[in-house]
Amino acid sequence: MNKNCCNVFVCLVAVLTLPTAWAIQLDTSYGDAGYVQTNIASYNGENQFTRNVLIQADGKIVIAGNNEVWPDERTKETDLALIRYNTDGTRDVSFGAAGQVSTYTGGSEMMEGMVQQADGKIVVAFYSGVDIQLLRYNTNGTIDSTFGTNGQVTTDSGGNDLPLSVISQSDGKLVVSGSVDHNFSLTRFSANGALDTGFGVDGFAIIDTGSISAAYSVVQQADGKLVAAGNNHIARFHADGSLDTSFGVNGVNTMTSPMTNAADLAIQDNGQFVVVGSSAGQDISVTRFNSDGSLDSDFGTLGVVTTDVGISPYFTA
Repeated sequence: MNKNCCNVFVCLVAVLTLPTAWAIQLDTSYGDAGYVQTNIASYNGENQFTRNVLIQADGKIVIAGNNEVWPDERTKETDLALIRYNTDGTRDVSFGAAGQVSTYTGGSEMMEGMVQQADGKIVVAFYSGVDIQLLRYNTNGTIDSTFGTNGQVTTDSGGNDLPLSVISQSDGKLVVSGSVDHNFSLTRFSANGALDTGFGVDGFAIIDTGSISAAYSVVQQADGKLVAAGNNHIARFHADGSLDTSFGVNGVNTMTSPMTNAADLAIQDNGQFVVVGSSAGQDISVTRFNSDGSLDSDFGTLGVVTTDVGISPYFTA
């Protein structure tokens, strides 16, 4: 066990994007010449990992991830960790303790998703064991005891559950994307953490794509439908959790090479979907779909753009 390894949890980099030339340069007015680096090592802290970033409605930035802690020589804990920054990159000392929060719920937690609700509260999705876990924080970083049981929700589908992202719908309900027994899945909760049993089957929408798969990202359309992407699949669901068979082939489009690992998804103003991930080798792959789930042949080469970045890309949505 190396107690002297790097304890850097997060490095924020601010950029200025120039759409006309697609050029990017550092915003040197942010933090220290465009960078913010924070060490959140606590007693016997070891490794720290950034997993998510959230820009709040007020412009403040929240970083979420994990902090590995060894309370003693034989015990390792993996805590959930959040840090909030002001818009200029300084730590927001009104959040938690000097701008940071570390939460241990009793297991080896792995942070996977984060969303801000309309009232400013922050919900994080994580896994510990085989269940979906949600935790909600008040705007000042304290745990919101009105959410679930003492601030935490644990949901078991009866299988091996893996939450990978969380969004807040326009009506305030929470949707968690991920997998159940290696099958593409969505799970919906009320704004206060109660399982929405009217969604899918008893709160779960699970589809067998014919291969090991997971929904790494989900977005909501203006009409309430949900679109999720992961691995080499993109699927659309009605607001009640049933598959929208007008999308792709019976609700699912299976992406062929070069996309092999879809990691994130965004919806454009015109209703098209952009999926980013990795392809075989060392390429970043971006694929665009029309609103009906078909590939947009006007984008890149038959709907796909790949870029060799020289290393194996890793995405966390």
